[in-house]
Amino acid sequence: METLPHPVSEPEAVLPNRDQQPGAGFSQIDLLTVIGVLVLLGLLLTPALARTRLPDQDFRCRNNLRQLIQGWRMYAEDNSDKLPNCFDWFHGWLNYSANNTDNTNISYLVNGLLGPYVKNPALYKCPADMSQGTLGTNKLPRVMSVSMSQSFSYSNEGHLEDGTPGYWRHYQKSADMALPAPANLWVMIDENPDSLNDAAYAVAMTPSGGRWQDGPSILHDGGCGFAFADGHSEIKQWTDRRTLALKVTYTTSFSYGQSQPNNPDIRWLQDRTSAPK
Repeated sequence: METLPHPVSEPEAVLPNRDQQPGAGFSQIDLLTVIGVLVLLGLLLTPALARTRLPDQDFRCRNNLRQLIQGWRMYAEDNSDKLPNCFDWFHGWLNYSANNTDNTNISYLVNGLLGPYVKNPALYKCPADMSQGTLGTNKLPRVMSVSMSQSFSYSNEGHLEDGTPGYWRHYQKSADMALPAPANLWVMIDENPDSLNDAAYAVAMTPSGGRWQDGPSILHDGGCGFAFADGHSEIKQWTDRRTLALKVTYTTSFSYGQSQPNNPDIRWLQDRTSAPK
């Protein structure tokens, strides 16, 4: 019987494998396209990341102030209701002068009046404050951002006594805090780094709300951190454009006593600093 030959099948077509071809890989156009997309994504994400950082700094600042004010209250409980004096709680002097060791010396904090109650020195520094002290050739973060209201002092101290001497309340014991009520009486403030020196914040109680004796911070997107006598903390957003113009230089001293008549931000601060006797 004759055997028929098997049909010969055509060889299957083999598709070229790009990886096996000479010069395989991304073309120049491919690379430029990828780079362009990455640059575009970076531009889109940058504002979002900046907006995320601001709320985080606000939260950390409020948390720092809340812990400081709790230490302040505990001090009073342990000292027969006596409140820390704003001129005694911190004995350093901060500025931008070279080789001023007070700028970086945490001993004034850990050995200060609140030291036994607030043991972490980092809590005294606002996370938005980038101020530095220069020691030799080194630049180090300054240790302090927070100041205490000068209404927490003896009646002959501070800058409250604009107008009639002895007209405004000073608070030396917890029982003195009747007006304003503790929820509306601020104790600690994030001071403008250019203004900070002795950590005692002066408010000129001029009836017209006329001047910034010391400078407030604007580092929280135009806002400033406060801690109040009842234990709460908040970020106050300033509204007057003159307040928002109190820029932070990190190099030069604040111009103390800046006149800004009828500034509602100054009025807000005065209303929460003291009250007539």
